[in-house]
Amino acid sequence: MTPDRQVDWAALREVVHQSTRFLDDVIDANHYPLPQIHELSQRIRRIGLGVMGWADMLVQLGIPYNSSEATELGRQVMHFVDEESKVASEQLAAERGVFPEWERSIWGPDESCARRPDGSRIRPMRRLRNCNVTTVAPTGTISIIAGCSSGIEPLFAIAFWRYQADSRMLDINQDFVAQARREGWYSEALMERIADTGHIHHPEVPAEVQRVWVTAHDISPEWHVRMQAAFQDYTDSAISKTINFPHEATPDQVREAYELAYSLGCKGITVYRDGSRAGQVLSTGSTGSAATQAEPPAEAPATVAPAAPQALAPRMVPADGLPSHSYPVVTPLGKLRLFVTELDGQPFEVFAIIGRAGSDVMAFTEAIGRLLSLALRCGVPVKLLAEQLRGIGGARSAGFGPDRVRSVPDAIGKLLQDHYVRGERPASAKPLKEGVGGPSANGNGYHTSEPLPSFERSFGGEATATGEICPDCQNATLMYEEGCRKCHTCGYSEC
Repeated sequence: MTPDRQVDWAALREVVHQSTRFLDDVIDANHYPLPQIHELSQRIRRIGLGVMGWADMLVQLGIPYNSSEATELGRQVMHFVDEESKVASEQLAAERGVFPEWERSIWGPDESCARRPDGSRIRPMRRLRNCNVTTVAPTGTISIIAGCSSGIEPLFAIAFWRYQADSRMLDINQDFVAQARREGWYSEALMERIADTGHIHHPEVPAEVQRVWVTAHDISPEWHVRMQAAFQDYTDSAISKTINFPHEATPDQVREAYELAYSLGCKGITVYRDGSRAGQVLSTGSTGSAATQAEPPAEAPATVAPAAPQALAPRMVPADGLPSHSYPVVTPLGKLRLFVTELDGQPFEVFAIIGRAGSDVMAFTEAIGRLLSLALRCGVPVKLLAEQLRGIGGARSAGFGPDRVRSVPDAIGKLLQDHYVRGERPASAKPLKEGVGGPSANGNGYHTSEPLPSFERSFGGEATATGEICPDCQNATLMYEEGCRKCHTCGYSEC
């Protein structure tokens, strides 16, 4: 942008030409995973020059995102970027040659070019180095690094919560803070209120600032679609754009957005209703409470005495035993075998075995089984127990995709959810050995009439060091040494 708040077209032209050359060089520098991908990339030499920081530029120019002036400027900017990128591609073609599939492409000569069904040309003939030059790709992470808005998206919010890598981070637009300081209406209390409410519509914020600093949920879906259509007019490939809907959006409103996008020539759109999923990547301060605000809270009695805690008595195990299912699963610490006894078709007890007796992992796994058994016998729903265990991560994981197991607790929770919440249970049960789980059982296969013997491994009066469970031999001798985990029993190594 120039000092007089105009688009710096000369600087933009230089950046477009440099970027086009850079992207063409990347095609030759890339190492592709398959020879077929390498061959296709060389034949068509497709690149994807796009934009980001569009919303930031509109704010600096004093133009609201949801205005005809903004969509017209977007059409001009993308037309300029697209044309200058093709000029740079023509220069590259003169130096290095056109892409190999040029003659049969939409840019080729009349004798061999691709045409519409009616025989007319799709594009005028141009000798290009690249079959496609422009697109608007998703630039979420890149825009964070660059410190600008993503793609052609509007500002999501002036202040919002960002969830990444299991962390919750507050993100405040520093340009907004700088303008507030410069114009004299900045205060810590105002910034905190904006972060909590998710909008800037407060008396301290000037009306002109509110008009220009519009955010995703200030903009109606229609303007989201019209902005995308303006850029699509001069973009070879598709555009990454999210049409944000408020939490109260209806199916009819979503349908209208799709129909408008189709009529304006968009290649495709993505819609998202705020608060429609738990733990969304971006959320304003009001997102979490949107659903609860739909209905007024019920009036509480004037005085409510605290409820007395109820004593829970676990159900007794039938004297004739119970049928069970056994489930083997591979975990990061070796094979886990889970036995689940059932009463009236519902889980009643859990027996978990992994590794060898005497290891810490075996002790922790047994403790999980005992606590699960106690909870099930006291009537706690298996769904709640599975949800508490699912997603617990450890140092390593086993498997990939939906079958990925992050830890022993995760494996147990996944099994309980798959077989007792979703109903994917085996056809027949395997009974436990006689005598297991009698009237005096403590809920995990042990009887309380006689105390269990305890063992302590020692050497010279001091406890010996124990490691993690080895996936091969199941001994607790997997030690971390010299930057790698190695087993002192069987010689297994992770390196």
